[in-house]
Amino acid sequence: MHFANLNDGRNHSATERIIGLLVLNSLGVRGFNALPVIDFNKPVEFWDGTETLSYSFRLNSSYHPRNRYGMDVRRLANRAAIFIGEHDEAVDARRLQKLVAKESPLTQLKILPDLDHFGIFTSVAAHDEIANWLAQPLAP
Repeated sequence: MHFANLNDGRNHSATERIIGLLVLNSLGVRGFNALPVIDFNKPVEFWDGTETLSYSFRLNSSYHPRNRYGMDVRRLANRAAIFIGEHDEAVDARRLQKLVAKESPLTQLKILPDLDHFGIFTSVAAHDEIANWLAQPLAP
């Protein structure tokens, strides 16, 4: 399993806790999954009341691929599209592109230039790309 370096001043990842919880979960112990494992150091002056300032193990695990992710990627086929920022800090866009091309060549993957991980949420160009894909007829 690969852990991104989130201890960059903006974030703190409790790697030891994550590993411990992974071991406990492999033994069927899930009672500690609500413990925080990533804290975000967002300056107070930028808070608006909607931010998530920490991720629990449960939340953090929910968006990670399963161990046998290849089958999941293959199931995307032509029913899904993936949009990722060129400078995404959490996912290597080029490696993801290679994986999708190998496992699910019918899946559309678009690397959006000059965007980072969260830029996709505020970029008009990204919104246009997504809207264009959503407007296409469903694949058979």
